[in-house]
Amino acid sequence: MSEITQANDEIDLKDLLRAIIRTKVAVVAALLLVGAAFWTALIGLSVVAPPTSSHSLNIYLTFEGSTEGTYPNGTEYRPYDIIAPVILNRVYDASPLANYLDRDEFISGFTVVPYIPDHDLIRSKYNLDTNGLSQAEIENLQQQLRNELNQSATIAATITFTTTNSNVPNNALQDALRNIPEAWAQHMVINVGVLNYETTIYSSAVVDIDLVEQMDYLIAFEILLEKIRLLRDNIRAIEELPNGRVVRDAESGLSAPDLERVIFDMEQYQIKPLVSPIQNLRIAKNKEFVALYFEDQVRELERSRALADKKRQNLADAYNTYVNNQVEADGTRPAVATQGNMIPQFGAEFLDRIVDLTNAELDLQFRQDMTNKQVELSDQLSGVETEITRISEIMAALRSGSRDEDATLVTYHEVQMREGLPTIATKLINYFDVSTRLYEKVSLESLGLQSTMFRFVDAKVRSSTQGTILNMSNVKLFAIVLFLTIVIVVPVAMMRNALKDDGLTREQALLPPAEPT
Repeated sequence: MSEITQANDEIDLKDLLRAIIRTKVAVVAALLLVGAAFWTALIGLSVVAPPTSSHSLNIYLTFEGSTEGTYPNGTEYRPYDIIAPVILNRVYDASPLANYLDRDEFISGFTVVPYIPDHDLIRSKYNLDTNGLSQAEIENLQQQLRNELNQSATIAATITFTTTNSNVPNNALQDALRNIPEAWAQHMVINVGVLNYETTIYSSAVVDIDLVEQMDYLIAFEILLEKIRLLRDNIRAIEELPNGRVVRDAESGLSAPDLERVIFDMEQYQIKPLVSPIQNLRIAKNKEFVALYFEDQVRELERSRALADKKRQNLADAYNTYVNNQVEADGTRPAVATQGNMIPQFGAEFLDRIVDLTNAELDLQFRQDMTNKQVELSDQLSGVETEITRISEIMAALRSGSRDEDATLVTYHEVQMREGLPTIATKLINYFDVSTRLYEKVSLESLGLQSTMFRFVDAKVRSSTQGTILNMSNVKLFAIVLFLTIVIVVPVAMMRNALKDDGLTREQALLPPAEPT
């Protein structure tokens, strides 16, 4: 019995194989038709929507403060700074891409996003079994994960360029991508000054030699003295920076204290010997104009003195009122007495006293600030008084007319003046340049160099293309379509063949039997 069943199974399998093989014509025809339709559709889509190519480059941000989102000098860092239009325009102009891409297409094709190389590792570290942990512990772990991911996202960035233009050479795009972080670092260091401290430093551009030569002699010296005050402001700002007093300029060999002494010598032995004869001999191109200038200066100084004196008086009145109110408040509040180890009653007076003790430090700080402001205004008044006295002496010398002027002496000093003023102005320009170089050197030594702004992860530009006709994604999709076609067509063809065979069998059954020969 089992032998009969096995024989029937073998016959059934043979019949099934024969039925499948009989469908080969229909299957091949269906595969050819579906394949042609599939690739024709892809070609049509590629014409309507050209393939998109992406080129990306990863960099590490190595400047100090990157983890806090700030540049070394404390200004805010934004990832968009790396692909700012000023950076991309500079790279575009220095590359051959103008032959293949429009400027707007180049600039609009860039994006920058945080790059987290250890993203999976960080997540796996916190992918723990939370069974047995309280809700607070779970939330704490989630917060730690977010903090670590956010911190990791601030130390690296991915620069990506996307385009549908297939005519652009890959090597040109890759060179442009590598040049972008270089241009960004150079721009931020040289033009923006992210490696310089946020302080006011005057450059040599504030000294105008032509203006000095055009002005009357005494007014020209006032201009030079004002520039010397600005130069001293530079020196004070440099000396307040770390190592500001010990760093030396590479060109002149001067430090900030040396520069201060050089300026002092110039005032004592160059400017004063020229100014004194001018005052005593009343040498001026236009005495009336010079007198009006200094009279106006005195009026401005007197107004400044009155304003500073009024501020100081208002500040003193406010301070005295505050102190008096504090004394009155302390005098009206009864003291809290305690005896032995007894715990005092927590009444209103006791609580007020606790509040007073808590605010004692704030009260002391307020008084110190008020005192410092009064001292500052007093120093300002002293400076104004000194300046008024100096200008008054110049005006008195100009008004004096009792001494007979020696024409030869006047001519000699005028020649000295015309030659000395440009020389002094030129020296001031050099000293301003020294102070600027000292400031830059102190900043770079403290905050870093341009080369420390970034480094490449591996300097490799990764390229990919989406939307091409012949790619792995389309091949996989085509294989799936062919498989589905076979799955659908084979059963249908088998059913059709079976129905056809059944029809032929019935027709043969209806035919009369053949007569024997």
